[in-house]
Amino acid sequence: MKYFFEIETIQGSKENVANFVYYYGFIKLSNDDGVFKIKDISISPEEYLCAPYHGWNYDGKSKVEIEYGDWCKLVKEIYEVSTEGYVKNICFKGTDSRDYRIEFYILTNDYDIEVAQYIKEDGKWKSIKLDPNKCLKEE
Repeated sequence: MKYFFEIETIQGSKENVANFVYYYGFIKLSNDDGVFKIKDISISPEEYLCAPYHGWNYDGKSKVEIEYGDWCKLVKEIYEVSTEGYVKNICFKGTDSRDYRIEFYILTNDYDIEVAQYIKEDGKWKSIKLDPNKCLKEE
């Protein structure tokens, strides 16, 4: 099982001033005979002050257009961008005529973090794993 988290911490500095610092990451759990254990934790600091205004990779829709569209040539038409709470979903018709959904979590700094990809099969969303970076290597 994989869980997403975002935390706010107070950290001191050499100037003897306290700062609020945000981190996000994933916790992977394993179930060993009914006992849940932490298998892995990944944590990344957030670029809080300027993240949403510097570059396309901070915005989910732009990320889908560039990585899945330009790099992988997979996007034929983006249907919608829907946001519910901190979850943003971007659905699109693929060049293979299949429907896709890319899911993001919106951080406190408005940075969209991609957390999952889905393809619609028999009317239901099925989890898949796409790696747009591989598309760049194929060119």
